[in-house]
Amino acid sequence: MRVKENAVALLGQHKPGSLGGKRIYLSSVTDPYQPLEKKLRLTRALLEVLVAHRPKLVVQTRSPLVARDCDVYQRIEKAGGRVQVNMTITTDDENIRRAFEPYCPSNAARMRAIGRVAQAGVDACITMTPLLLVCDPDGFVENLSATGVKKFIAQPFHFGRGRFVAQTRAEAVAVMAEKLNCGEAEYQARYLRHYRRVFAKLKRGLPHLGEGKDGFAPPF
Repeated sequence: MRVKENAVALLGQHKPGSLGGKRIYLSSVTDPYQPLEKKLRLTRALLEVLVAHRPKLVVQTRSPLVARDCDVYQRIEKAGGRVQVNMTITTDDENIRRAFEPYCPSNAARMRAIGRVAQAGVDACITMTPLLLVCDPDGFVENLSATGVKKFIAQPFHFGRGRFVAQTRAEAVAVMAEKLNCGEAEYQARYLRHYRRVFAKLKRGLPHLGEGKDGFAPPF
């Protein structure tokens, strides 16, 4: 992994407040809370620089480590900025999670972390993007609600352009087909029917649920 060791210095070249009101998405390609962040604290250092800039900041992650920085998010908002933390949770099934996201933390750990973010008074959102198979939709809704998060986004899996690494894709597709009790040639249609059923239950049980690109509209 290559670390942008000069990132804090480069950000520090901006005059305090010069990014005020600017929308910053952290980040669209690489999770800002890589495992090495626990040691390097690079993301935290960047956030501390941003306090004086008062940005409109959206943080997108799969890592429970995000809860560590609630104090900095609070400082950004106290200074006049805005923050929303998005946690990606794609399924309630750990077998599916491991097939698609073999190096990511468990669903339970992510739910606990985003719950801590919400409890800290920081705007929080759970992004089920893509929403994979859900074994117990009612239990999933209950667990999502128990986090205290009020905003949710869901969208279906895009079969032709998923972001999951290539070496896991064949295994992941096989797991999806097995769970749907069908062959790989049929699983796309089966999955889409499953998605619509689960989405309907999420819509009934969650306070605010957006879908697809529209759900990702800037919150501020």
